[in-house]
Amino acid sequence: MNVLSIMDKQKVVVLWFKRDLRITDHRPAAMAIAHGLPVLCLYVYEPDLLQHPDSDIRHWRFAHQSIGQLDQYLQTFHQRVLEWYGNVLDVLEYIQRHYSIEAIYSHEEIGVGISFERDKAVAKWCHHHGAKWIESPTNGIIRGLKSRKSWQTKWYDTMRAEIVHPDWIHIRPAPITLLNNKDFELPPEFKAAVARHEPLFQFGGFLHAREVLASFLHNRIWQYSSSISKPHESRDGCSRLSAHLAWGNLSIREVYQAAVSAAGQYPPKSRQIQFFITRLFWHCHFIQKFESHSTMEFENVNKGYDLIRNDRNEFYIEAWRNGQTGYPLVDASMECLRQTGYINFRMRAMLVSFLTHNLWQHWETGVHHLASLF
Repeated sequence: MNVLSIMDKQKVVVLWFKRDLRITDHRPAAMAIAHGLPVLCLYVYEPDLLQHPDSDIRHWRFAHQSIGQLDQYLQTFHQRVLEWYGNVLDVLEYIQRHYSIEAIYSHEEIGVGISFERDKAVAKWCHHHGAKWIESPTNGIIRGLKSRKSWQTKWYDTMRAEIVHPDWIHIRPAPITLLNNKDFELPPEFKAAVARHEPLFQFGGFLHAREVLASFLHNRIWQYSSSISKPHESRDGCSRLSAHLAWGNLSIREVYQAAVSAAGQYPPKSRQIQFFITRLFWHCHFIQKFESHSTMEFENVNKGYDLIRNDRNEFYIEAWRNGQTGYPLVDASMECLRQTGYINFRMRAMLVSFLTHNLWQHWETGVHHLASLF
């Protein structure tokens, strides 16, 4: 390609959606719009992540539903989300052949080893092509934090900070007529699977997330502390926001500030809401712990356990995975998780404890199975 054709290419910025599938409290979106150049909104289903043992179609169905609501909203501003399937580097190379990517805006992703290696490769790609990559922190998590001593104070400061509202009305859509590569279309089987309706599962999307949050803070909050530990009652009494938070249909800050506001409007709710806010803090606390000590994905946190529970009993493991241990509460919890994708915190802890303590199996024998079901 000659120098003139490079200079003639349209400059764009890429807004890369990952686990932040929402329209509010979205700093990367606000920055991409403020940049002033046309914006390409992008979500990529990555085969490496889809094939990871933690992955299941139920996760990508929820993401697809969330993208659908996001895309429908953005169509109001003549913008679309490119929902593509492929390697992120291949996608960026393809876009770069048709446009000149000046910057990529995204949230930091606190993911698994594969996603971290992907991010390092994207950073290298950006450096090679002279594109800036601006990442924004996620939910008060601090990348590269050496000590967590002051993290709690910083987390509360982040939760109380002003919510970022992107100026969507002024977004400049990039013309996408040039981007018609069939290589990045969703494979037919995958497309059918993510489009399939599963009535026992929660539905993804920022609109649904708002409905769930409102119903919790206005009505279901009264049952929270009394039902949080109970398998049946928790299905209504708990917030049911976990999947929406995992995929970023709402930010933790939005939920925190909505909860504080609800307590201020009706003080009798304060005790229940404060109980809930501590759970929001714990949610981020353990993600920060994983960010700071990411080796726990592959190693025991306590090295004293390295020499125990290393003999696999496949009969025990399969019975546990299939909900056929003969212990009714254990088996019912596993079956509920398989059929609906949700069980409450106490039952999640019980499943892990039963596997590692009662059946004396290594935590690695169950971690991917549970991750694929949640």
